[in-house]
Amino acid sequence: MKFLYLDRFEGRFAVCEDDKREVILLEKKSLPQKAKEGCILRFENDGTVVFDEKETKARLKLVQSLEKKLFDK
Repeated sequence: MKFLYLDRFEGRFAVCEDDKREVILLEKKSLPQKAKEGCILRFENDGTVVFDEKETKARLKLVQSLEKKLFDK
């Protein structure tokens, strides 16, 4: 399963990064409606792209934990 981090929008494209930090451009119209900057997207077996709410929340929680450790010292 391939996950993508939606970094930003540029024109008609969504600029995403995979777990290897490779940049992937997707047309906005191919994204689910809930997709926004900072969310995690997942490719399904049929080639569709879906918003992965569970993975988005998990990664956000990890980032918040790391920020807390960094700034609470």
